[in-house]
Amino acid sequence: MLGSILIIFGFLMMSLGMIGMQRTMTVSAYRNNILANLSRVCMIDAIYGRDSNWRFDVYDSVSFKRMVFQFWRPVESFYKDTSFIE
Repeated sequence: MLGSILIIFGFLMMSLGMIGMQRTMTVSAYRNNILANLSRVCMIDAIYGRDSNWRFDVYDSVSFKRMVFQFWRPVESFYKDTSFIE
C-alpha cells in the first residue's frame, strides 16, 4: 500500500518537474526573441545617435523568475506594450 502511494507521489512530482521545465523553456525562448529584436533596434538607434538604454530598462522591468513562477499568466501578457522593440 505504502509503496504504491510513493510511486504515485513520485510520478506526480516528476510531472510537475516536467511542466516546470516546459514553462522555463517557453519563457526563455520568448525572452530570447525579445532580446534579439531589442538588439536589432538598438543598433538602429546607435546609427542615428539615439539613446537606447530605456529599452533595456523596460526589458529588465519583468524578471525571468517572475515570468516562470507566475505560470497562470500567458507569457505574452507580461509585456503589455511592446513598442520598446519596434
